[in-house]
Amino acid sequence: MRYLGRFAIIFFLLNAFSFHLVPAHGAPPEIDPFYTRHLNPVIQLFGLPPAEGAALVPAGRLDTRLFFDGSNNFSRSSSAVEALLFDGETYRTTLGFRLGLPKGLEVGIDIPFVAHEGGIFDGLISDFHETFGFVANSRDDAENNNLNYRYERDGITRFSIDEPVSGFGDILLSGGLQLYRREKPAPRALALRAYLKLPVGEAKKLTGSNSTDFALSLAVSDSAWLAEWRLTLYGALGGLVMGDGEVLEEQHRRLAGFGYAGIGWAPLRWMALKLQVDGHTSFFNDSEFEAINSWSTQLAGGFTFYLPREVVIDVAILENILVETAPDVSLHLGVQKRF
Repeated sequence: MRYLGRFAIIFFLLNAFSFHLVPAHGAPPEIDPFYTRHLNPVIQLFGLPPAEGAALVPAGRLDTRLFFDGSNNFSRSSSAVEALLFDGETYRTTLGFRLGLPKGLEVGIDIPFVAHEGGIFDGLISDFHETFGFVANSRDDAENNNLNYRYERDGITRFSIDEPVSGFGDILLSGGLQLYRREKPAPRALALRAYLKLPVGEAKKLTGSNSTDFALSLAVSDSAWLAEWRLTLYGALGGLVMGDGEVLEEQHRRLAGFGYAGIGWAPLRWMALKLQVDGHTSFFNDSEFEAINSWSTQLAGGFTFYLPREVVIDVAILENILVETAPDVSLHLGVQKRF
């Protein structure tokens, strides 16, 4: 998986330099959310959809997408009843397609490849935390670049991974309905989105949950209100229904809420800066540990580059806002091409 991640990074860089960063002509770019994921080892198994924009793909057009997400996880907790250790890095490479249909409809599919490894960033993150005085989550006394995802309850090991594993993750099917869209004088959009996650990955490798999940969300974006400052506001709220799975099945909640909110600024026609907050309610119960039983929030910040030939490149870094409820640091890279 490490080589696949490197391939993805090289692919993005080659696209950026081959098209040259020349300013585009016409109206400011349409700003969409970062298509980020929550890569907590057990949260990423379920059908929590990434943030996705309110402007659907136009009829007869096809969006192709390749995303690479990598996270560094460290959380260690113990009590008389349970013990948890998340120490490792999780990588997710996703190939996606979105096809625009008549009457404001859209269909799509995401095919992920998931890997859990010891990683390479533990030392760098520890130095960063020490330099800026951030909470280190007890990682300073742990050996760097290990892989150990383990949870015990009532003396029984519920899951344990201490060797690198990888495989295809659960497939995500999507559909969208454009409820409202206006292009002039500045874009505004409202869309209803639905997602169906199908069990393809393996629960024992933490690449899938072995459950069928369904999500529904309402997404909105507005570039008109603050058009004078070239700012776009966007957000969404939704709900997730999760089926029976094989990961912590006795503690697994069936319902969860999620949402995101963000702002994008396009100082140039070929570039936008974005700041985005993603969050969701708890996926599990009957645990004292925030890494399992807690609401979670992540902050993402980065850039979007709009290149010729309708190529879009995203680069973002994510940090957990609520400590231990999400990975310490995540990296998001993406390239999209519309045909």
